[in-house]
Amino acid sequence: MPEASNSSGKLSLYLDEARWRRDDQIGRVRSLDRKLATMFALNAAAIALFAAVLSFSLRENSAPTEVVALSIAALAMFLINVGLSGRAYRASA
Repeated sequence: MPEASNSSGKLSLYLDEARWRRDDQIGRVRSLDRKLATMFALNAAAIALFAAVLSFSLRENSAPTEVVALSIAALAMFLINVGLSGRAYRASA
């Protein structure tokens, strides 16, 4: 009978290890989801900033082409960031 109790102890140890690893993975996924949610919030704040910059730069007809080009490049990077964040969020779900 000592062998039966020993195998039961080993099985319990394996199950505890599997549960610990599962809980650790779930915690990591939730942490990444929180980071993605924060990224979306920062992206939403950046929309307001881009809108303000574009409204001020387009209000005056004498905006240099460099300012307009940088604004368009920043907007393009923002859209790429939103797209990649959305794709990462869908992959985690």
